[in-house]
Amino acid sequence: MNASFLYQAAYTDANTCTEGEALVCFDNTLKAYYIEENAKVSVQVETVEYGEALMDLWRSRHPKRSDVLTYTLASEAQPSDLLFLTQNQAGFQFDTLSALDMSALHYDLPMISPELNLTDVRFMPLTGEGFAFITHLTQLEEMGVDISDVNQDNLVDAVDTFEKIQTLQKNWPTDQASFIFSLNEPYSFYPFLTASGWQLFETHDALDPRFEDERFLESLKFIQTLSKLDWNGTKENTAAAYDFAYSHAFQEDDFIFSIVSTWMFVEDYQALTDSKWQVSLFPSMNQDTEPLTPFLREVKGYVLSSNARYPSASHEVLRLIQSTSGLQSLLDTTNLIPLGSKTQLNQLSFIQDIRKQFALAFTSARSEPLIALEKNVGIPAFSLYFDIDFMPKIQALWNGEMTAEETRNQIMMASDAWLYEHQQIESDVQGNE
Repeated sequence: MNASFLYQAAYTDANTCTEGEALVCFDNTLKAYYIEENAKVSVQVETVEYGEALMDLWRSRHPKRSDVLTYTLASEAQPSDLLFLTQNQAGFQFDTLSALDMSALHYDLPMISPELNLTDVRFMPLTGEGFAFITHLTQLEEMGVDISDVNQDNLVDAVDTFEKIQTLQKNWPTDQASFIFSLNEPYSFYPFLTASGWQLFETHDALDPRFEDERFLESLKFIQTLSKLDWNGTKENTAAAYDFAYSHAFQEDDFIFSIVSTWMFVEDYQALTDSKWQVSLFPSMNQDTEPLTPFLREVKGYVLSSNARYPSASHEVLRLIQSTSGLQSLLDTTNLIPLGSKTQLNQLSFIQDIRKQFALAFTSARSEPLIALEKNVGIPAFSLYFDIDFMPKIQALWNGEMTAEETRNQIMMASDAWLYEHQQIESDVQGNE
């Protein structure tokens, strides 16, 4: 048995943790996790500056136990009690991770890394990289659109649904690129498939991508509706005209709406113009549906190694990392985008508006599905989305060459064939052994 599972909690000054009760104890009187006698905790961090800030935060909260915490750089991959991993790394190391005590920790992002936390919480998402929506506020104002944002979600209320956008679009100049998006790249296109609330592998079953779901068909019909309007000023409005042209749109300051990612240097592009842009969550299909859901390309967070000798003190470090002061330290010493609830994010001080805008946008994002084929665990089920020639079918739908029903049938058949093929690969391997 691992040494960490043999350790038992001892008394605190407030006498609320009884010896022998639990490996991890949260002291309700002190509002902190118990710090074991002689405890030493090592935490992986992204930067030296963040490590030093965490050390300062620890010392300010626990001045009598100031020697407990040390840090290593995550890039050096040294053994630590608290590891800073991508969700994929955490998935590979899942069996070596301890379940977390949630007495004072928070996992309130159900769309982020849920596969790692189905039965108990083992992965604590902290930062994300991915796609969001972006609006050209200056262009809207010049067209006489009210840019008020009463609910403060960074999305202009007058265009917070595609239904509203389509109504306005009918009166916009047809020679101007109004909405930049790609019909040849599946990752950035994913939000459109979620218009009716559908999600890929929603049931966490690798054999059930859910393409037969009626909500998926409704999303395809939504895409078909979008195809009736000329969004990029080409007049022909064929799928071939919608390529991955995001950077060009930002360089030329030629868009009203677009899709943007955290790695597209959008802040640098905007600085070269006199225009004002704003990153946000995606609009919803209509007022009765939720915002479109983008993928996060990468999620990073903390896990507790099962080799941790002092699990309660390790939880106290994680509690401080998750605290408002801890997240502020992350903001002040790294370029990472924090993941959190809107309430918590609004308690932080962002030097760069763009980081806060991305952080708020990610409150409606989801992470890549982490599930694998049950009989072939070396193949991620998410590979299906890229392997079945998804976008050519969407392009045919856009061009009016297939109906939404025909498009769904084509996708379902391609999906079934892919799943059968990869199940057969496993069967053939077993048969030859």
